Amino acid sequence: MARALDLPETAEALERYRRRAVTLTVIGAVLLVLAVGVGLLFSGLWTSAAIGWLVLFALPALGIGVHARSIAKRMRHVLGVGTWSAHAALPVARPWYAETVVLASPGTGELWPLTLVAIQQPCVLLLPGPDGVLWWCGDPRLGGVIAPPGGGELIWMRPVWGRAGRRRIVARAERVGLLDRPVPRSPQTAV
Repeated sequence: MARALDLPETAEALERYRRRAVTLTVIGAVLLVLAVGVGLLFSGLWTSAAIGWLVLFALPALGIGVHARSIAKRMRHVLGVGTWSAHAALPVARPWYAETVVLASPGTGELWPLTLVAIQQPCVLLLPGPDGVLWWCGDPRLGGVIAPPGGGELIWMRPVWGRAGRRRIVARAERVGLLDRPVPRSPQTAV
C-alpha cells in the first residue's frame, strides 16, 4: 500500500496548506518591518496610531503563520510514513471547545475522540459525507491528519484532553450507534 502522501490530491492539499502558512508568516513579518520603518522615519500622533494598527495585524498573522508551518511539517511527516484508513465518523458538538469528531477504529472497534487544531475552523470538512466516513492517517494517541474521502482537504487533529471529556464524548458516540455502522472500505491509495 502506498503512503498517504503519494496520493496526488493529498500532496496538493498539503502544498496548499503550506503555502497559506508561509503567506501568513510573510504578511506578519512585512507588517512588523513596516511598523518599525514608520516608527523610525516619521514622528507625530498619527505615527503611533499607525504603528499600533500595523502591530495589531502583524502579531496574529505572524503567530498563526508560524504555528501553521509547524502543523504543516507534522502533516508532511505523518502523511509521508503512514497510509490512509477509512473510518466511520461522527462529529460531536462541544460548546466552548474546538470542533470534535469521533472515529471508529475498523480493526478493534475502539472509539477515538479527536479535536481540531487548525489555522481556521473548517467545521464543514469535519462533517462526514452521506456514507458517514472520514479518512485518517496518524496515531490516535499522538495526533494525525483527517480528511474527507479522497484526501483533498487536510485537517490536523489531536486526541481530546482529559479522561472525563473523552469518556463523555465516547459515550455520546456509542448512544448514537457509531459502533453499529458498517466498516467502511479501505481507501485505495496505490498510485
